[in-house]
Amino acid sequence: MPDPHQPPTRRVTQSSASKGLVIQGHLEDTPLPETVQFLCSLRKTGQLALERTEPRQSAGISFIDGKVIHAYCPPHSGEVCFHQLLTWRSGRYIFFHNAPAREHSIATETNTLLLDGMRRLDELARCLERLPPRSTILHRRRDRRLLERVQLRYHQLWLWRRLDGRATVGDILDAYPDSAPVLVELVVAGLADPAPDHRFLFEIVLAQTTLGASQLDIRAVDLAARLLIACDGHRTLAEVLHVLPCQPEDLVSAAEYLLARRLVHVSRGAEAAEMLA
Repeated sequence: MPDPHQPPTRRVTQSSASKGLVIQGHLEDTPLPETVQFLCSLRKTGQLALERTEPRQSAGISFIDGKVIHAYCPPHSGEVCFHQLLTWRSGRYIFFHNAPAREHSIATETNTLLLDGMRRLDELARCLERLPPRSTILHRRRDRRLLERVQLRYHQLWLWRRLDGRATVGDILDAYPDSAPVLVELVVAGLADPAPDHRFLFEIVLAQTTLGASQLDIRAVDLAARLLIACDGHRTLAEVLHVLPCQPEDLVSAAEYLLARRLVHVSRGAEAAEMLA
């Protein structure tokens, strides 16, 4: 009788179709690095198919004679994708014996690949200790004085501009697998915060340009068109929020759209308006 206190393990059964080992299980029971090492030790050729529900994703890792030669998880592939897959903590997997690889996207030796992956996992674990929970939505702090004092480097600025007030910590780390250290830097500097900071909207007043006035359509229902109508050169964007009930981040996106197309111009609060982009 099986020991009820013994944790579940990887299932290895005999396949009547291929007369080979069918390897399947759950990542909660067997971490992916262990499964990869197991397949390498058996010198397996085929594809390890992976699937998870939070978020819903499908992925795969291809092997030839126990060597990892391809990893994919749309839109990523190659080594970056392999390292991203090592961070999965839930989901299920099954190995398809002799399934052909879609392409060869990884040239690094598998042992080196795994060692680098484990180093990245250790670094990610340290970063997660300093970040809010993965379900936390992060907002950009648009404090000009703070930005000037911190003097963001390129990678920090690039990630800071992607904090749109919608993406969670988990969303950001899933979309940009190597961003954890940079995200920690932004949080520590106070430039990424769970509390939205929309004070700069009180300083910005937009007015229609000649081009914008020629495109007014009072029947339009999308937010950008409605904002264009509301840009009278007198009301701040914070005041416009009372006229156009919407999320502040959506209003910022609409203002960015109108400014980029020269349909409006900044009549007051030019320095604050630089924080829109």
